[in-house]
Amino acid sequence: MHHKVVFAIWTGALILLVVLLSKAVWGISRKERATAATRASADSELEYLQARKKEVEAEVVRLSSSSGQEAELRTKYQVAAPGEQVIILVEERATTTADKQIMDADSRWQRFLKMLKKS
Repeated sequence: MHHKVVFAIWTGALILLVVLLSKAVWGISRKERATAATRASADSELEYLQARKKEVEAEVVRLSSSSGQEAELRTKYQVAAPGEQVIILVEERATTTADKQIMDADSRWQRFLKMLKKS
């Protein structure tokens, strides 16, 4: 009988140890997956930032020259050198169905007012 009690205690201890180890392994596995996702996100952001750094460095080089500065000023602020003129081209806006309905409504209103004036 004494051997059965000792065997039961050791069996219970081993089962408890297996459960605790399984729980620890499961937690480490979850943390590893979360870390992998964070790493992938960080790698993606690093690639974006490196590309952006190259763009900014190229822009700095371009703006370091007087011709680059002049081009930026002309583009951004629409300025001209003395003796030059600035021409601003504006594209014509396409009329939509709603615009046509508004124009028709104005026309109807104007017709109504003309009828009142005639009376």
